[in-house]
Amino acid sequence: MKKSFVKSQLKPKREKFNLALMMKLIILWLVVLTGSISLTIWFSYQQPLVSPINQFSQFHFIHNSFPIQKNHKLVYGFLPYWNMNHFQPKKGLDRLVYFALAIKADGQIAVSGKNGQNKPAPGFQRLQSDQFLTILDQLGKNKTRVDLVFSLFDGQTAKHFLRSNKAQAEFLKNLDSLILAYPISGINLDVEIPAKTGYQLRKEFSQFVTKLSQHLARKPEKINLSLDVYAGAANKPYIWDLKALAPKVDHIILMAYDFHRANSTTAGPVAPIFSQSHQWANDISSYLKQTLQLVPAQKLILGIPFYGYRWQTVDRSAQAQTFPQSGKSLTYAQITQLLTQPNPSLKKRWNQTALSPYISYQKDGKTYIIYYDNPRSIKYKLELVKQLDLAGVAIWALGYEDKNGTLWQVINQNLNY
Repeated sequence: MKKSFVKSQLKPKREKFNLALMMKLIILWLVVLTGSISLTIWFSYQQPLVSPINQFSQFHFIHNSFPIQKNHKLVYGFLPYWNMNHFQPKKGLDRLVYFALAIKADGQIAVSGKNGQNKPAPGFQRLQSDQFLTILDQLGKNKTRVDLVFSLFDGQTAKHFLRSNKAQAEFLKNLDSLILAYPISGINLDVEIPAKTGYQLRKEFSQFVTKLSQHLARKPEKINLSLDVYAGAANKPYIWDLKALAPKVDHIILMAYDFHRANSTTAGPVAPIFSQSHQWANDISSYLKQTLQLVPAQKLILGIPFYGYRWQTVDRSAQAQTFPQSGKSLTYAQITQLLTQPNPSLKKRWNQTALSPYISYQKDGKTYIIYYDNPRSIKYKLELVKQLDLAGVAIWALGYEDKNGTLWQVINQNLNY
């Protein structure tokens, strides 16, 4: 109809011209339509990411051929015994992970200090306190589950324990007593020993985890089992054989922080998402790529820091050399308090490679740099979790956040749908 009307209104001399013009417009329209379809197909295969993350070629491994799954992401929160006075129940916390009870070589839970000291082991002591019982009551009202961390940080202790069936049987007996005494819904193993020793014990540790997993499976109620591992566990000689361990546990928590530490010789980000060879060697994205080749995404939890490090440095450059023995950890609460204090020398900076904030300032004639994570950098880490469809995040540590709860706000606003 429309085409006939147009033709009836035109003179023969102009009809040829308009037909040519119309053909050009049709061709242009087809080009645009084809481009739109191509872009639609591209973005349907490329998971959407509104951030600088997609500018980095080394991060292309996250793209896959299905859309982001809108499933609930778990939020683990580690509560060290020394932070109990600072803990307040938070909306969005799925599992509080109490840190920590130490495993002894004979399978007993450490109830006294090291080397037979008369002082009680603080982790065990605080577990038995009225304060912890109050926390348990608060968590029960919020339907937050509680896990217990069992730690092994000494190579010789780990060697004796992992090579003794008697010691492991004693541990399982003590574990059963704790499960009966407290409303525990999860067990977390934090085994951190020297790399060389750990590599020698990989098989024994995997066997123990299998035994523990089978023991927990016989419980009438589900007891979650999780492991903490270093960010580089996938390809370094540590105790964790991730391929063997992944089928035996519910979650593996990747401790994706401490890339720079108090004793670092240069200032740098605590948890960099990306890296460059002339700055620092490793980063979260490359370690995630390696880990996901061994651990299913639905079992992997990304550890995120609620703290930072301060160093005295030779100048104010982003990777300035640090003074020996000058490094110190600071909680996010301490850092935000520092930012509110008047200091004309204080400068807020952003490391675009790491996707991490840092500040520099001078005091008493000395120069300082602090690297940490804030709502902006945490948000990028949450985007990582969604892009890769990981199981969730684990916070180190509860009690380090600021009073305004800005880090919790970004978690609740951006992580779960």
